[in-house]
Amino acid sequence: MNTAKVYIAIPYVTPALEIDCSRSNVTTYLEYLFFPYAKYNPRRNDYFKISFADCCDGKIRVYHRYSKGQEIKDIIRYIEAFIIRNAYATDGYIMLHGGAISRNGKAVAILGNSYAGKSTATAYFCAKGFEYLTDDRVLINANTLQVMPFQRKIMLRSNTTSLLKGIYNISISTNEIDLDGIQRSIYEPTAEVTRTSYLEKIIILNRRMSGGICSDNLKQGEALETLMMYGMNVKNYMHIDRYRKISRCGVSEVYYSNLFDLEKYVLEVFA
Repeated sequence: MNTAKVYIAIPYVTPALEIDCSRSNVTTYLEYLFFPYAKYNPRRNDYFKISFADCCDGKIRVYHRYSKGQEIKDIIRYIEAFIIRNAYATDGYIMLHGGAISRNGKAVAILGNSYAGKSTATAYFCAKGFEYLTDDRVLINANTLQVMPFQRKIMLRSNTTSLLKGIYNISISTNEIDLDGIQRSIYEPTAEVTRTSYLEKIIILNRRMSGGICSDNLKQGEALETLMMYGMNVKNYMHIDRYRKISRCGVSEVYYSNLFDLEKYVLEVFA
């Protein structure tokens, strides 16, 4: 059976992964999702192997067998779960669901529920000259409050590019892809950073229909509870001390109706 192979070496997380799959669309998805950490050749030999086909080469294996009709998202979820488990196994790290941008060594993490506009806001800020740290997965060292660069390509919904152009007069270059019937626009920001940035604030995005922007600074207990909701590990209670440390940097619920107002708010945070 012919297979497609890709290696993923995530910074701060060991071991690396080798994915060997007979479904080329899976490796294509991974190349987009984990760029620039997806490689065709391994840079180190301490990696686990996830096989989606029968391959025997003596490497350490973590088998995940799929049924013929299994969706890509289920396979990706398995792989991401493996990465997240290893991230939490590293002393002091927490992974949150959201994006992060930076300026002058300071970072703002942007969290929120689905359709809150996390990726759209991250793309908007990057297009406006903010430095790109990460999208969808925010990796933070709770001991130092440093946000680690984890720069995957930003996956936007198919109408986001036209929205940014039509409403905010921002043009971004994207690649349009179809992943098992899901249309996505792939945006690769140019203002990336390779250094860590100090976590200045965490904002929880909430959409509102009109009325500008308002914010609510959460008290310590509320901030802790909210952050644990956005943690990527199902056993967040085991890492409550890490969440408590991160919550002390400041967590705010932000209600916004447009990105212009959100930008003003973020600029005040960085001031």
